[in-house]
Amino acid sequence: MKPQHVPGWLLALVVALLFSAVAFANEEAADIELELNPQEKAVLECTINIPCDTSPPKADIYIVADTTQSMHEVLEAVADTVDELVDTLLGTQGVDVRMGVGNYRDFPEKSSEFAFDHQLSMTDNAQAIKDALQDWEAGFFLGGDKAEGQFYAMTKILTDPTIGFRSGSDVKRIIVWFGDSPAHDPVCEAIHGDATIPYDITESTLIADLLNSGEGGTTVIAISTRIGFPGALDVDPDPYSQDYEGICEIDGGEDQATNIADATDGIHIEELPAPEEITPVILEAVSTVLRRVDATIEISGEIVPSVVSVEPEIYKDVVVPLCPEEDLELTFTITLEGQHCIENQSDFKGLIQTFVDEDVYESKTVNISQPLCAEAACFLIIGARKAEILASGDPADVLLVKPKRPRNEWIIPVTMETIPDFDVPDDPSLEGKHIYMQVYMNNPIDFPGNPVQLSNGLDITIGANSIPVSYGPENVIDLWALTPTPLGGVLQLQFSIDGL
Repeated sequence: MKPQHVPGWLLALVVALLFSAVAFANEEAADIELELNPQEKAVLECTINIPCDTSPPKADIYIVADTTQSMHEVLEAVADTVDELVDTLLGTQGVDVRMGVGNYRDFPEKSSEFAFDHQLSMTDNAQAIKDALQDWEAGFFLGGDKAEGQFYAMTKILTDPTIGFRSGSDVKRIIVWFGDSPAHDPVCEAIHGDATIPYDITESTLIADLLNSGEGGTTVIAISTRIGFPGALDVDPDPYSQDYEGICEIDGGEDQATNIADATDGIHIEELPAPEEITPVILEAVSTVLRRVDATIEISGEIVPSVVSVEPEIYKDVVVPLCPEEDLELTFTITLEGQHCIENQSDFKGLIQTFVDEDVYESKTVNISQPLCAEAACFLIIGARKAEILASGDPADVLLVKPKRPRNEWIIPVTMETIPDFDVPDDPSLEGKHIYMQVYMNNPIDFPGNPVQLSNGLDITIGANSIPVSYGPENVIDLWALTPTPLGGVLQLQFSIDGL
């Protein structure tokens, strides 16, 4: 129930909260103190400052490529730029990088020498990595179909402990996968015959394995390399899976690489511009994945009902710039509004927290004080006579009771929580007499267009053993009795207000 509020102008209060790791690293976050009347607004701008070139402490990167015949130009480009590729990745500023290498072709053996060739487990030995990459050689297919066995290759990378991925939440696991043809789906047990993988390998099982590999899952960077085969890694594999007919169900669908990259917060480069661009593309994609973050905000506590909006709700996959560019600033705008009018001054306490990925970036305690509203605006009117007086421009707002005198005793300030009980006199001479009651409210806060609102009337018969009867028009306020009124009894009342 709202007492009357003396309306003022709407205040837009802008408070800048600079959530800076530099500013608050060695001290507790300061409280934010606001004073808000009902419907008064405050705008808080919470800014996260993320230093340039923010990367995880460790990164394990496994590079796996299609080494079938059509890939020879891309494989040669890797060999020609292997020093740049390896030295740049291992030299990533602030990151302990290790790399593994492998390549894939397909089942069955009549079409290829292998489906997956794991060449090098995770290491920071630059020469070993370069040697493994330069060992790639495009194989010759003897009439094989176009779909390949990369789903098997990546499942082995994820499930074979000899690959050597490090554990821990500070390790970012990445698979860089490039090729020019879609994957068989499924690679069924009957064709892969690998006892360590006792299931048919599909796009769904691979995504599940990726998400469950490592504490933060494994991110996939997919690169479609062949310009002459539109769609490359995203092409529907079904028309190109003849070698699996009669052994595996021929299934699968389009957008394999895109789906896998999206599911793992990775990247799909849908078309390599030219074979010689493979190394720059890999380096840019890895740099982006290592420097990409999500920023979120959470508000909790008693201030939550005051929150009108938070914009944006999330910054998704934001790339932190490379140094020496300026730090990345991300700002959340929170609009708060004073809560319903209250009878006593109150303080509403809460917490605003910002997160970078899943880590708390900064916390701020907030206290919103709400002053006492000016005067009560809701009354119970009691009288011995009915009335019919229009109280506002709304024909439903009719004063149905003529109050007794002195009026200060028969017009009582009330709320829905504090409406009083009334003792029924134990006086036989009063039995059968009528008393009338009605609730009157002046509330410009919740009903600015029509602040005056009245309830129905209540006809109370002293000494009656039945519930008092309501009369008059229905309105926003509904008044009713909870008990009958026998002599010596107690009359209990209740009212409600639509929308409050």
